[in-house]
Amino acid sequence: MRAEEKQQAENGREAAGLYARWEHLDDKERERAAARRGRQEFARLLRAADDEPQLPGPRPAGGRAAARREPGDGGRDGQLSAADARLYKALSGSLATATGPDSSIGSPGGVISAWTDKLITTARDGNGLPTRHPGSIGGGAATLKDLTDLMAADAGDKAYDSNDKNASPYDKDKGDPVYSEAFLHEVGDTIREWETDNDDAYDGVMKNWQGTPEDPVKGLMNAMSRNPSASTHYFDPNTTDNLKYFLEDRKRPGGEVEFKMPEETQRTSARTEFGAALEAAATGREPGSPLHGVPAHHDGAQAAIFERIAKEYTGEQTYGTQSSLPLAMRTSMGNMIGDYASDVHQILGKNMDGPTDFNNLTIERGDLTRLMRGVAEDPKAFGVMHHSQSVVSAEGLNGFPPDSYRKEDPEMRLGQAVGVGSRPPRRRAPRRHLRPRPGGEGHQRLEPEDEPPRHRRTPDGDPRRRRRAPAHGRLRHGRVHERAQRQGRRGNS
Repeated sequence: MRAEEKQQAENGREAAGLYARWEHLDDKERERAAARRGRQEFARLLRAADDEPQLPGPRPAGGRAAARREPGDGGRDGQLSAADARLYKALSGSLATATGPDSSIGSPGGVISAWTDKLITTARDGNGLPTRHPGSIGGGAATLKDLTDLMAADAGDKAYDSNDKNASPYDKDKGDPVYSEAFLHEVGDTIREWETDNDDAYDGVMKNWQGTPEDPVKGLMNAMSRNPSASTHYFDPNTTDNLKYFLEDRKRPGGEVEFKMPEETQRTSARTEFGAALEAAATGREPGSPLHGVPAHHDGAQAAIFERIAKEYTGEQTYGTQSSLPLAMRTSMGNMIGDYASDVHQILGKNMDGPTDFNNLTIERGDLTRLMRGVAEDPKAFGVMHHSQSVVSAEGLNGFPPDSYRKEDPEMRLGQAVGVGSRPPRRRAPRRHLRPRPGGEGHQRLEPEDEPPRHRRTPDGDPRRRRRAPAHGRLRHGRVHERAQRQGRRGNS
């Protein structure tokens, strides 16, 4: 055995010993244990011998990596302690490393290894040990959820507050590990296959509120949103039917009562994470990152995903309210519309007789309007749409020279600007430029050079303006004159 392999085995035994005593360590000892282990040490633990002991605290699914510790465990107040939260994220990072393309037991060359395949299979089917055995792993929904929860790495994160103007639902995902495309796809295919092969896959939680937090797809979609390329390839409607399955065919746990839940519960549901994964797939960027600059050009797969999602939520079906868009999808949908702002502006502003110029979208104006109406139910999502359209308009108008705003320009049509609508602009009076007032604060108006002659100043600075009497004065003067004439005629007679 090489020296490196001996060291890895020794690190594995040391880490296993530490976590076997985890429940008996105080906070300081846990801090030291987490610091000593780190990401690399636990990644080495994953490569240790097959007979490594089961860990009573964070339990690896399949005897390996999916540490089973619920967010409500570990703290005296029912919440995850800070040390446990850091450990949980470190375990997630180690799992991402172990199953990644650079790991011999992960997905080298984009192909799942036998070790990783066994890990996922054990999470689905269990390990076959009797239920009362201390090392028993039952498999099914509970263990798949343990695996995907670890992939999400959200345990201990601060909950999103929709009333906080500066908060983002994606703050919790900053710095979380990124999983390989091969591993994400394999986990997704495994869950889908398990669901379709079991009529009672979520028996007991399918029709109640507990179904949404028990959905293993929630953690998977969260992890997938951090790898936009993997999301695009997984949901590409040109090569797979995964988008159709998750949009139309899948029976969501708790789906029948989802829209009766409190809004805050819906905002943290599995559908919300599904929306984040779709946003990554349709835009090619992580949710929470800046929108692409206008005009944004997406590849064919991304545009096809966006168009399919948009058409899904523009029908007659409503979700809990009069909106055709579920509450949990509004943030992500608003961000997607913002990323396709030039196409959206063109659809709304022109009578389209074909696809858009930027991403070849064929969405009808009425459908898009209905979709945007649903997004606008969320103030923050509406703000994203509004700002993106303002940017498109500004970029389009910026393409015209200054003379276009001073003189009649037949070429100046909003439809000829980048992404701007088809109506010609209204002619307005020229802007008056401002300059500082000499010897004091404030500003005084300067007369533009192209104003009518009656508004210009002479070289010596004296304004030559033709003053006209008010209309009511002229009318009054005329009436007085007419009355005097009538009185004169009566006197003469």
